[in-house]
Amino acid sequence: MAQGWRDALKLAKTNLDQTPAAPPWLAQAVAAAQNVAPALEPPPVREETAPEFFYPH
Repeated sequence: MAQGWRDALKLAKTNLDQTPAAPPWLAQAVAAAQNVAPALEPPPVREETAPEFFYPH
């Protein structure tokens, strides 16, 4: 997921640079987010699994 997150930020920056009506502050915010991408990436999704022996209450 981490690589996908960084790729998404890179693609967003590229798209914003190519969009003439994009606000400059938004492009700056995405560029700043690229610098701290590891800290901003979503946590990994864990699947909840029941233990091997599961007794419902």
